[in-house]
Amino acid sequence: MKGILVLLLCLLMLPGSSQDLTGTWEGSGGTGAPFLRLVIKKCGNKYFGFTYDRTEDTWCRANFQGSFDASTKVLSGRGVSFISNSYNHVLSRYSLVYNHKNGEATLRSKPGVDIPDFVPERLRGYFYSIDEEDAIFLQRVSRMVETTPFMKDMCALYQKPPSKPVQKPVVKARPQPQPKATTPKPAPKPTPPPVVVVPPAGNPVPEVQLPNEKPKPMAVPVPDVKLKRKNDLLHTIITDQPKLTLVVYDNGIEDGDSISIMHNNVTIAANRRITVAYQQFEILLDTMQTDHEITFIAHNLGSIPPNTATLEIIAGTKKYALTASTDLSKNAVIRIRYQPSAADGRKDE
Repeated sequence: MKGILVLLLCLLMLPGSSQDLTGTWEGSGGTGAPFLRLVIKKCGNKYFGFTYDRTEDTWCRANFQGSFDASTKVLSGRGVSFISNSYNHVLSRYSLVYNHKNGEATLRSKPGVDIPDFVPERLRGYFYSIDEEDAIFLQRVSRMVETTPFMKDMCALYQKPPSKPVQKPVVKARPQPQPKATTPKPAPKPTPPPVVVVPPAGNPVPEVQLPNEKPKPMAVPVPDVKLKRKNDLLHTIITDQPKLTLVVYDNGIEDGDSISIMHNNVTIAANRRITVAYQQFEILLDTMQTDHEITFIAHNLGSIPPNTATLEIIAGTKKYALTASTDLSKNAVIRIRYQPSAADGRKDE
């Protein structure tokens, strides 16, 4: 959310309902976030989902992770990473307190706060920033949830079926066989030396590929669209890491954008469609070469021009988030400058 936030929420549910908070919650976050949405799903003993808030000119969508403590009835969580945002946002921390006492669900987040009786399920608390305090109010609008790639990955990790105990087979005692008389084997005959055929002088010796030898990569011609289009430099990254990870995805609405990705003059992804699902590629840098280029080539403009994709480049402990915008007349280029560890103190251009 916008500004430095600490969001304290209290959860009120109907008597007799389970303590499963799975669902979509919407409401107001005060002047700092007139519209606020919280989508969470219970996976094992964890909760995963995302938050979304917006004002007239800003918006933010972030991945959420939390856990529920049954002894204190507290669901604690935090924003772990941004999915997409406009500007000037930070990741928030959350504390959700569930109260159920004397057969009636009650909530007391602060003395003097009235809780409407006509709302069966709600999240209510306060929105705190540096210089102001705004009351917030969220109501569960659906038990259905929109599933993101982050939620799928984390739920698959925490919802693994328990492994069945392996039963050891019963081994029955077998009678020991009586030793048989063995006949000594004759000594093996010596292997004759290989016959080497020397070709006549002046004729080239054909290259023979051994059975266990990996095939050598074939040279791929550079596509015309890379040579004929204008190459716009998007960013220059200086690193001492010879291995990089490239993540490509669409952070908005899928509109049918397709691109090809090249490392120097080698194609690593051809005519690949950009979706909200993460697509990951490993890039190995030639340590004998200083400058490398990663080029993004558009094959179409989709239904919403131009062709755009969100990029994340991970180099060791550093992560770079960029947006590539291409069309049918220009390509987007990221320059990677490899320098040994002596250049650690330098900053990216």
